[in-house]
Amino acid sequence: MDFTKFESDQYSRKDFEFLGPLGRNTISRVEKVRHISSTQQFALKIFEKSQIDTLEKFDQLLTEKETLERSDHPGILKIFGAFIDKEYIYFLLEYCQNNDFEKFLYRFSSFPYELVRFYTAEITSVLAYLHTSGTVHGNLKPRNILLNKDFHIKVTDFRNTKAGSHHRKRVSALLTADYVSPELLDEGDYGVTADLWALGCIIYQMLVGSPPFVAATQYATFDRIRNGIVNFPLSIPPFAADLIQALLIPDPQLRIGVEDIDELTTHIFFQGINLNKVFGMAAPDYTHEMIPEVQLESKVILEEVLKKKSGWLYKKRVLKLTQEPSLVYFDPDRKEVKGKIEISPQLKVEIRGKNDFSIVTPKKIYMFKTTVKVAEDWAKAIRDIIIRTYES
Repeated sequence: MDFTKFESDQYSRKDFEFLGPLGRNTISRVEKVRHISSTQQFALKIFEKSQIDTLEKFDQLLTEKETLERSDHPGILKIFGAFIDKEYIYFLLEYCQNNDFEKFLYRFSSFPYELVRFYTAEITSVLAYLHTSGTVHGNLKPRNILLNKDFHIKVTDFRNTKAGSHHRKRVSALLTADYVSPELLDEGDYGVTADLWALGCIIYQMLVGSPPFVAATQYATFDRIRNGIVNFPLSIPPFAADLIQALLIPDPQLRIGVEDIDELTTHIFFQGINLNKVFGMAAPDYTHEMIPEVQLESKVILEEVLKKKSGWLYKKRVLKLTQEPSLVYFDPDRKEVKGKIEISPQLKVEIRGKNDFSIVTPKKIYMFKTTVKVAEDWAKAIRDIIIRTYES
């Protein structure tokens, strides 16, 4: 691999003070840093060279760097430079103080409609810029949208980005199923049509609280996507429902914005918002309705009194999965923690029946029997946490 393509004399690791981790996945981690001479804060994305072990990974990394460098839009994350040393590749990126959009969604018990319109307008503005310049994002979802100090979006993760309108790729087992378009699922095709489908899923999620095709397992989600049936609660305003339906048409060539992006940007849903000036507007202020981050981290995703196999016997235990992420089991009578299951990219959940499942870690296998939920509920919840925390 020719890592000199990332080489630069402008910066080096010793130029920065490390202030703490911001996130990680299987091939990289992100650190909050301060440039010592200017005191400016950045996000430093760090890749281990040893993990960039295929030409595909190398090309994705180079694509991300080059796409960020040539992009000139206020809704796309800025890159200030790249550099290398013996072990690592570094991307010096804009620091976004308000985390990612997925976490932002969790901070509201119900997402305000004016915020839905505002953020739909910002995401649409970015897609219009990319598609007009012949670029496909290829992996649009709330986790790949950051929020800066003023709560404006910054789209990131351009590893799957391609120039042109039509491409093919393999659907990965770790792909976030909820935003996958049917043509990508069945044909391996993706282009501007897949970006538009993902936009429809995100708008729906803002209004309802979950993506439109979410199901207990990834394969069940894929079946729902193929069927293309969307349930529209009566709480969704008519203009929003009309836009979502126009974006989630199973035939990709019939989706709004495919032939003419202005068809999308001038939809009545955006009435009163100028998409060319939306990034100059102040974000609607709903901070008084937001759940504090401390409460969010400890939010319980799934909790159940079930049975845990111990030797030849099953003992009553409470299994608790939280947003932090944390997975523990404890004695429901004594309220005493009996064990903590380490969450890692290697953790797997094996379904052994409707109510039986195993959590497999590199060191140990934990066997459970549900009493209220079904095994698939636990499998999906744990899988989502692993993808959210360690997605590559």
